[in-house]
Amino acid sequence: MSKWLFDSHPIVVDRELAKAFGLNEAIVLQQLNYWLNGKSAKLINGRKWIYNSYKQWQEDNFPFWSLATVRRAIENCEKKGLIITGNFNKAGFDKTKWYSIDYDMIDRGMSKRCAQNEQTSCSKCADGVAQNAQTNTRDYSEITTEITTDNNSRAEPDSVADQVKTIVDYLNKKNR
Repeated sequence: MSKWLFDSHPIVVDRELAKAFGLNEAIVLQQLNYWLNGKSAKLINGRKWIYNSYKQWQEDNFPFWSLATVRRAIENCEKKGLIITGNFNKAGFDKTKWYSIDYDMIDRGMSKRCAQNEQTSCSKCADGVAQNAQTNTRDYSEITTEITTDNNSRAEPDSVADQVKTIVDYLNKKNR
């Protein structure tokens, strides 16, 4: 057995959780859940909490990430309502955040994702008829490819082809 495979406590990530909320967020949630269910969690107002600074999170749990990545992943979880934060420090100057998980929010997010997946499951049809029936496509085959070379004669491009030419000319001049 390789010394790199699960001799110590591994970080396990649920694929569906990662698909629903992002890989880094799923990793953070899993580690936070691990600590909330451990002996170091404190029960405050009927909810388990754990405290850490971003630097402590990085050093103790995510040494493979930069400090900025740790902060971003945790803040993304907060913005999505998956992680709840508080300040239960005894010293007023201590701004160390306390963290808990809103398990109901995770469940709601996962159930929404499952419902969305059920609606799109018809895209797996072998013949693709149902999938094609649901899509709204625009037929651009009518757009002409005739482009005048004298683009200075007009103040504004009139057609899509003229707009494309203007963009292409601009990019060509920029890359010279």
